[in-house]
Amino acid sequence: MVVFFRLVNRRDRFPRQARLSLFCNALADQLTHDVPEDVAISAAAEISGDEELMSVANPLLTTPQVANVIGIPDQILSGQTSAGAADVNEKADVNEKQALIAQLRYLGTVHGDRARRHAYLWSRFIPRCAMVLVGGGLILSFAWWVIAPVYLQVAQW
Repeated sequence: MVVFFRLVNRRDRFPRQARLSLFCNALADQLTHDVPEDVAISAAAEISGDEELMSVANPLLTTPQVANVIGIPDQILSGQTSAGAADVNEKADVNEKQALIAQLRYLGTVHGDRARRHAYLWSRFIPRCAMVLVGGGLILSFAWWVIAPVYLQVAQW
């Protein structure tokens, strides 16, 4: 009974891939409009409804939970340019920000595609396979238990 209520309560939430897609796209939008990093991550986590990301106390891009979702390379997180110099250059910062936003949009697309495949699998493919298996099983059992004895009886006459 508890398992049933747990499953019914869980159906209100989006699948994990859809929540990650929402998170990445919302974070990219907010970073595009120069929202502070901690506020942007908190708001994106609220938009996505992901409890794991909402539970992060001081959300930054370097926080392990956020970095695991985003998968940001260490060069971008540490603020280094592609050459590895510790040069604080406004153009490099803009390029890194644009690269981060592009990566977030790409991740949002990837997670969105996975969510659509997952939804297709459970809403279309699995029910169709179950229908073929159950229907084929019923047809074979009908042939085995009803039609075969009739033919055997006719063959004995």
